[in-house]
Formats: sequence, C-alpha cells, structure tokens
Amino acid sequence: MKNFLIFHYYIAFLIIFFFIMEIICILCNIFYKKINKNLIKIILNGTVIFLFFQFFIGLFLIIMNYYFFYKNEIGIIKILKQKKMRLKFIEHPIMMIIGCSIFIFFYKEFYKKEKITNTVLFLFFLSILTIISRLPFNIIFNIDH
Repeated sequence: MKNFLIFHYYIAFLIIFFFIMEIICILCNIFYKKINKNLIKIILNGTVIFLFFQFFIGLFLIIMNYYFFYKNEIGIIKILKQKKMRLKFIEHPIMMIIGCSIFIFFYKEFYKKEKITNTVLFLFFLSILTIISRLPFNIIFNIDH
C-alpha cells in the first residue's frame, strides 16, 4: 500500500505540471490566438489520462483505509474530530472527486465546441480551484505541524 501512496504522491506533481501547461496554453490562446489547438488537445488528453490513474489509485487507497478503520473499530466520529484525519480521509478525497468531475465536464465541453468559450473557461478554472483547495500542502512541501 505504501507504493500506491508514493505513486499517488508523485502523479500529483505530474498533474500539477499539466495544469500549469494548460493554463499557459489557454491564456496564450485567449490573448494571442496563436496557440495550436492540437497542442491543447494533447495536453488535455495527457491530463485526463493521469487524472484517471490518480483517481483510481486514490479510490484504492480510500477503500484500503476504510477497511483498516473498520478492522480497528475506528469510527467516523473519531475521524471527524481530528483535523488532520478529516482532511486526509474525508475532505481531500471528496474535493478531488468533485474537481476531477468538473474537469471532465470542461474536457467534454471543450471537445464539443472546439473553442474556448466563457463556459469552458469557467469550468476549467473552477476545477483547478477545487482541486487546489484541498491539496495537502503540508505533505507536498514537507511541513510538519
């Protein structure tokens, strides 16, 4: 299970890199209109593929953690009372699922319309904001509080 956690950790950096590339491409497309649509599609396809990997690895980790909690008789009330556990086992997975879902809606709208509209732009930045809002920055930057 530790290997899945490490893989989940490093794929997150790859997804953040893809998000940064997408932001650059979308902003260049909005302001300069000189970005190749195929480049945006390649970056989006890569992001969606790695988001699915991340999602399924995270789902596996959630199932294993809840099995561990059930086996050790740790209740949901105990998890909700502790801030770090609540972030790790409830808030983070829920917000990531919501953010990935919004990103998939953005992806479908972009491919349907073949251009960046206000709706597509709103869905993109809403998905980025949702995902970034519950990233465990203390783990990413090795901060122990």
